[in-house]
Amino acid sequence: MDDISGEQTHRSWWVAREAVAETAGAGRNREIRLVNGIRAPVARDSVDRLRRSGFLPG
Repeated sequence: MDDISGEQTHRSWWVAREAVAETAGAGRNREIRLVNGIRAPVARDSVDRLRRSGFLPG
């Protein structure tokens, strides 16, 4: 996994950056829809970190 860019979005979820199709939700209630249709949760306490890293839009 060292060569693949991604982030841990929830305690048991790691998402590759290139697998993200879109993000949904508002404020701290977010989820990520992947290119294969799976919806990955985003932990509320991870939203700010994921925004700072550019993984989630501001």
